[in-house]
Amino acid sequence: MRVVGTLTTIPSRLLHIEKTLEHIKNQSRILDDIYLTIPKISLKGKEYPNVPEHYNNYCRVVRIEKDYGPVTKILGALYQEKDPETIIISFDDDQLYPSNLVELYLNKIQLYPDAALGQIGFCVGQFPFYFNGHLNTKKHHWFILPEGSEVDILCGYSSVLYYRKFFPKLENLEKEFLWYPMKYKSLRMQDDIFISSYLSSLNHKRVSIDGIIPTSVYLENGLSHETIAFSLNFCQALFVSWYIGLLHSISVKPMNTISGPFVLAFIIILLVVIILIGCWFLFPELLD
Repeated sequence: MRVVGTLTTIPSRLLHIEKTLEHIKNQSRILDDIYLTIPKISLKGKEYPNVPEHYNNYCRVVRIEKDYGPVTKILGALYQEKDPETIIISFDDDQLYPSNLVELYLNKIQLYPDAALGQIGFCVGQFPFYFNGHLNTKKHHWFILPEGSEVDILCGYSSVLYYRKFFPKLENLEKEFLWYPMKYKSLRMQDDIFISSYLSSLNHKRVSIDGIIPTSVYLENGLSHETIAFSLNFCQALFVSWYIGLLHSISVKPMNTISGPFVLAFIIILLVVIILIGCWFLFPELLD
C-alpha cells in the first residue's frame, strides 16, 4: 500500500512553508512520497519564486502548466500516482500536523474502508433545517455527530484521506474533474466543497473521524482570512454544487441540526401568538 501526501501553495507563501513540510515529512509512519504542486503562474497572474533547493529534502516538486486554485493541492498526487489503491492525504500549507496523523488514518481505514476520511465534516441539511457536523470532539452535543458519521463535506485544513481510484485517470482528469473549478469560480475557491461534492456525485462515502487538529500558522493572503468573502463564496459553492447535480445531501434529523431548535422555538412562539390573537378576537373579555 502506497501512502502519499500532497499540497500546494501560492507565490507569496512558497518561501514560508518549510515548517509545514517538515511536519508532514516527520511522520511516525513515513509517507512514500510528498508532492508539492507548483503551477507556472498563479490564477492572479503572479509568478512563483524559485523553489528553495533544500525543499527537495522534504518533498518532490511537481510543476504544472495551469493553476486550478486550491484544488491544485491534490493534483501532484493525481498526476504521479497510477495505482487505484494508493492512499492520498491532502494537506494545507498553513498548518503544522501532528506526527501520528498518517498512522491515525491507517488505523481508521480498517474501520471505514473505501471512504474518504477527515477530522472535520458537516452535513448541509435541507430547508429550514441546516448544518450539523463532526467537530473532532468526543463531547456529543445536539448538533455534533459521533465519529464514523457520514457527512456531505470534509474540511480540508485538518487534512483529508482519499484513494486514487476516487478520481479520473490522468488522461480524463481535465474533462471529467478539473473543468468544474475552471467553469465555476465558487468551486474554484472552495476546494473542500468541490471535492466532497464530486465524491458525492460518484457515491463515495465521506466519513468524519476523531483525531488531532493541527496547529494553524498564520500566513497572509488566505481566502479564509477574509470572513465576509469566504462566507459568501462558501454559500455560493454549496448552492452551485447542488444546482449542477454534484452534491446529494445526506438526510439528517431536523432536531440534530444547528437551526432545528431555533425553528422549533419560532414555531412555538408563532403558535402562542396565533392563539393569543385568536383568543382576543373570540373572547376579548378574557384578556381584559
